[in-house]
Amino acid sequence: MQPEGNGSQQFDVSASHRTKREESGKYGKYDGSDTNLYQHVWPQLHSACDPENRRTKCDHDVQSVGNGPTLYVSDRCGNQRNCQSDPEQVDEMFAIHGTRSRKNDLPNSNHDLWSAFLSNSEAPAFDRRAIPDTADELTWTASDGWPMRQLEWQQPEPQCRGSVLFMTGRADFYEKYLETFHDFHRQGWNISSVDWRGQGGSGRCGPHPHVGHIEDFAIWVDDLSALFASWRQDRPGPHIVIGHSMGGHLVMRALAEQRIHPDAVILSAPMLAPVGGGMPEWTAQLIAKIMCTFGRARRRAWKVSEKPLEPEVLRQGLLTHDAARYADEFFWFAQRPELRLGPASWRWVERAYSSAHHLRERKKLEQVDIPILFLATEVDRLVDHATIMRAVHLIPTAELQLFGEECAHEIYRESDAVRNVALEASFHFLDRVAPVA
Repeated sequence: MQPEGNGSQQFDVSASHRTKREESGKYGKYDGSDTNLYQHVWPQLHSACDPENRRTKCDHDVQSVGNGPTLYVSDRCGNQRNCQSDPEQVDEMFAIHGTRSRKNDLPNSNHDLWSAFLSNSEAPAFDRRAIPDTADELTWTASDGWPMRQLEWQQPEPQCRGSVLFMTGRADFYEKYLETFHDFHRQGWNISSVDWRGQGGSGRCGPHPHVGHIEDFAIWVDDLSALFASWRQDRPGPHIVIGHSMGGHLVMRALAEQRIHPDAVILSAPMLAPVGGGMPEWTAQLIAKIMCTFGRARRRAWKVSEKPLEPEVLRQGLLTHDAARYADEFFWFAQRPELRLGPASWRWVERAYSSAHHLRERKKLEQVDIPILFLATEVDRLVDHATIMRAVHLIPTAELQLFGEECAHEIYRESDAVRNVALEASFHFLDRVAPVA
């Protein structure tokens, strides 16, 4: 099976592979693609009907984007501490009002205005907007021939602490986590990351390039199982798997089904269950099933607002309090437009709920014996927090680093006061449970 392209265009992957990596499940050079896609996170579920024809007033206030006064964290045993951080205010040059910017020559449009502003903002000290010189962008080929884009950033052999496989969330791509890769790499870890089949630079599974589609989450679990087996064979241990959001869901499911056997796992805001938009889960899944029955399985399950700037402004609040890190994503959209992806399909929604049922089986969770660190926030609006807490209490080897209101969904891309705590917890956890071999 091959990825579907935009119209008659296929997702093309170079045929030139490294000599020792020519077999299926190995790696070859990646050449990118040029399909223009849109990226949005999982919102609360609602019907994909046309929006109302209504007018809104411009808000001329400059909104604060940054940290509140207190960071709350705790471990599974209830130990707590506060991390004070200074609030950050939006600079006047960052103020965008209505449909125009006042101090920047930007297009007077919805997504393009925000994207142009953020993609041209100043690059950070560590260049999160460039692939490291010593890293390779490759292609991992699944057993059915599907090409999946991969990043490899290895250590010199004497300095190698072990190997990390980082799996991203829905509609994500590995460029978003270059800074986190850098932090782990500085600790001596080899870094590998693969864009999931059907998103990022790994093609699309449906006919519409703007829709994130999958026929069944089991396809992704199969991909992860095969990828892990190949990756572990070629990399020095200890072997660590990190999963964020949807990636955390798939890693947890592979663990529960005993499809992968890493030495330790870190799950960042794992989507163990989707949010249901205020309705019971069975109702949300039933709606998705009905939409699939009526031929809308590959259609988008929601639309974004038509109000100027609203999707991007609200979207940052769901993901991170750090405006600069949020801006990195738009930089990569401008540089590599094929990375953008839009809403999920109705089939994705229905299969997400079905897959979540697998992760609620008490017996499967209680049998997991691999050390797992959960990074979670109590105010996550994109994944079900109660389901995470249930898993933490059922898995005997689970540990928890819990954040409060200063932490949104993308914990490794949060403001420094939050992010540094998450990194410290991650490194300390790995030092204890996965010492150097």
